[in-house]
Amino acid sequence: MKRTLGLLLGLLVAMPFGTSAVASSSGAITIVGDSDFTPIGSHTGCACVTSGSGTATDPFLIEKLTIMVGATPGVAISGTHASFDLDHLTIHTTDQAPAIAFTNVTGPASITHVNIDSPGTIAAGSGNPNGMGIELIDSRNVAIRGDSINTLSSWGIRVSGGSGNTIEFMTVNHTGLATPDSTSSAGLPASQNPFVTGLSGQAEGGVQLINTSGNTVHDNLFNEDAYAGLQLFNANGNTVSRIIVRYPDYFGIDLESSSSNTLDNVNLQTADFDGLLVRGGRGNVVKNSNFSANGPIGNEWAAGVVPWFIAGAYFGSGTSGNVIVGNNGNFGNTGPDLEIDNGAVPTPVPGGSFGPQTNNPLNGPGGSDPGGSFVAGKQKTICGNSFAPLYWFPLSLNANDPC
Repeated sequence: MKRTLGLLLGLLVAMPFGTSAVASSSGAITIVGDSDFTPIGSHTGCACVTSGSGTATDPFLIEKLTIMVGATPGVAISGTHASFDLDHLTIHTTDQAPAIAFTNVTGPASITHVNIDSPGTIAAGSGNPNGMGIELIDSRNVAIRGDSINTLSSWGIRVSGGSGNTIEFMTVNHTGLATPDSTSSAGLPASQNPFVTGLSGQAEGGVQLINTSGNTVHDNLFNEDAYAGLQLFNANGNTVSRIIVRYPDYFGIDLESSSSNTLDNVNLQTADFDGLLVRGGRGNVVKNSNFSANGPIGNEWAAGVVPWFIAGAYFGSGTSGNVIVGNNGNFGNTGPDLEIDNGAVPTPVPGGSFGPQTNNPLNGPGGSDPGGSFVAGKQKTICGNSFAPLYWFPLSLNANDPC
């Protein structure tokens, strides 16, 4: 793991340059259409472009700006077809609006070497769903690379709609802070409880792909983010590779109603509950990945919030046709390395020194597995893994058999 992290950090340092941005007299940057890309000193448009003609080989360049974000985005670009780069921007937010917001941008465009942050005390108390780092709405061919995003109350990066975007060589750290941590979820109403809001994509964390397809996420570190390091919600045909997720409050990666995605060489470490949670969708490929020390410890048990579906990787709620090959687990904290829900998950929830886990809203009335409504379908292939022997469910899986 140290070697993998060292390689990732080395890649971050070695990132290529190239990006763009736009600015108005208020210090914010607003572009509505290609005609607003105007050079510094212009009396119209953004008056912020330092070079470039807007073609793919000579993009408009907006660079080396420091922007303070209040109730509106620091950089807002919409309805553009030109190629542009936002390069070496520093954006300090008050956690009320996205630092960078693209809407109906067709690209190719880049956001490169940008640093985004807010004071952590603001993020922890604000609970503002708009307090994001970067938001792409119905945009295509945008590359987000080599940036650092820290201490925001909502998603570090949220891609909604669109396709063909890339998130690479990123560090996303301590985002989704307004989401209650797992032990603090006890007693929350369903409308505020991440176990419930996450089912509809409304919890907050590191990076979210929602209602989108054909994106690539690779060589990133998602560290101590809230609900999940990465969530795919109704997101299909995406590729996730060579990422590390450490210490999320709930799940490392969460796939909700998402199909035909590939997770390759992802390292999911020390999630409070599941390294990988898959509910709904079919035809996903999970390969060459590691599930390390996932599962609750004493704090979660004492709060009574442990769900029945605790595992290194859990597949339930109608998932089917998935490929699970060449993965590794190391016993986790509790629960098996791999669990395929057959309607009779062997939950440890009802017993033990802490008693029934009745504070988890997804558990049954007795604080345990509610039964067969969350059954997974038949998976396509499960083989060639190196999980701890017999540390899977059901035992008939033989998950380590050769392919």
